[in-house]
Amino acid sequence: MSIVSASTEAKKRTRGPLPRRPGSTARVLAHTDFFGVYPEIVDGPQGFLVKVEGQILPHYHVVDQFQVVVDGVGTIGKHPLAPVAIHYTDAYTPYGPITPTDSTISFYTLRADGDTGSHRMPGSPKPVRSGRSFTVASGLQSGLGGDGPDRESPIEPQEDGLAAFVVRAGPGTPIAAPPPGGRGRYYLVVNGSCTVHGDALNEGSLVWAEADESLSATAGDAGTELVVLQFPLGTASRRDGE
Repeated sequence: MSIVSASTEAKKRTRGPLPRRPGSTARVLAHTDFFGVYPEIVDGPQGFLVKVEGQILPHYHVVDQFQVVVDGVGTIGKHPLAPVAIHYTDAYTPYGPITPTDSTISFYTLRADGDTGSHRMPGSPKPVRSGRSFTVASGLQSGLGGDGPDRESPIEPQEDGLAAFVVRAGPGTPIAAPPPGGRGRYYLVVNGSCTVHGDALNEGSLVWAEADESLSATAGDAGTELVVLQFPLGTASRRDGE
């Protein structure tokens, strides 16, 4: 069953600035929970938006995750980041550093399973071999008016279901979402608005849909542009190193 988290409601729960972690070179200026309450582990997806000041050092997580940059520019490792960039990392795969160019950068962190924190590298034991890491430009920018096709694939579908899509729909038209696949997926409203299963969602809103679930959605009066992030099968949660 899909669940929605409207940006207008989620942003009422924004907290910050948060204390700097010991040894950290970055500080979270604002944190907004959309799904779950980080860093608690709960059943179901975990998704939040952060505004970060300073450099995030290399690290890994024990779950697969997507990140979507929506404000600010910088780099992740040697790869440039600018809105709207998509980063995906398999569980136990180190990435970083994330370095803002102009002191701050804002991005969504989206997981199919909850995680309580990062494991800094080098220096943390890693019981599973590193996997995949992708950093790609979605082709979207803030504001509507893109001339692209109705659907594109910044991360082409992989054999295990991993994929990222961009979906566009004109005013008042049905949204042609990709067929269900993978382990589940997020829909992030990047521009405009839409209605999903009767819920009105503005820019910045999130939807989580299970793997076998089709989305019933219609673009708003100004149209909409969505990023669709699909998790792979079988590797989304490997806390025991299996």
